[in-house]
Amino acid sequence: MLTHERLLERVWKERGDGSTRPMHTMVSKLRRKLCDDAGNPTYIFTEPRVGFLMPKGETQGGTARDSLRAERAYLNMRRMR
Repeated sequence: MLTHERLLERVWKERGDGSTRPMHTMVSKLRRKLCDDAGNPTYIFTEPRVGFLMPKGETQGGTARDSLRAERAYLNMRRMR
């Protein structure tokens, strides 16, 4: 999972209350180039108010969607602590 904060720090070298609008615009452009539908993604999955996930593809016995579900479950478990 690539959080909004980490992406802003690494790509735009910003911290704090920086706007996430440029980041979302770039992800939208990237999705267009990849022919990826935000409503039914194949490559770039969005976790609202958290960040983005780009699975490595097929996993052992599963798909990119399975990888996303596992990542979400892990994040939810961490939030409960």
